Amino acid sequence: MVKIRPFRIEDSASILEIYAPFITNGGVSFETTVPTLPDFEIRLKTIAEKYPFLVAEIDDKVAGYAYAGLHRDREAYKWIVETSVYLHPDFRKQGLGEQLYQHLFDILQQRNIVWAYAGITQPNESSMALHLKMGFSVFATYLNAGWKNEQWYDVVWLRKPINQASSPPPEPIFGPME
Repeated sequence: MVKIRPFRIEDSASILEIYAPFITNGGVSFETTVPTLPDFEIRLKTIAEKYPFLVAEIDDKVAGYAYAGLHRDREAYKWIVETSVYLHPDFRKQGLGEQLYQHLFDILQQRNIVWAYAGITQPNESSMALHLKMGFSVFATYLNAGWKNEQWYDVVWLRKPINQASSPPPEPIFGPME
């Protein structure tokens, strides 16, 4: 049975275990070095202090995670977040990414976010399929956006409406999940 809950700092090692292969194998992440656990803990804690960060547990094991984060550091962008979802290889193709994202989008809606953006390094058919299924649409492609592993990678940018863009918009709500 899947349990979706807020991130806890003690999840950091399991999350790093899921994330590290995306750094070392291919271009999904543009990071080139796996962070140390202490550095990674600080990063995750910083995200979770302001944005929703969810963990999926199956049989007391971290099976995946999804979170929202900063898109751009200018005041006018505060209604837009970037989202990410990562799954442990043992739990892919089971609908877990959809469950995590749906919980995340429900929280973002309550927090007055207007758009969720996602940048997907190409090729990545499974991530593209998930995002399109969840209501994202492509709005830009950054050609040759990153050089890693002796090759250039394109990044496709997608967006999903979370709330109507009203004038003026209600203030977004930031802070840790309860």
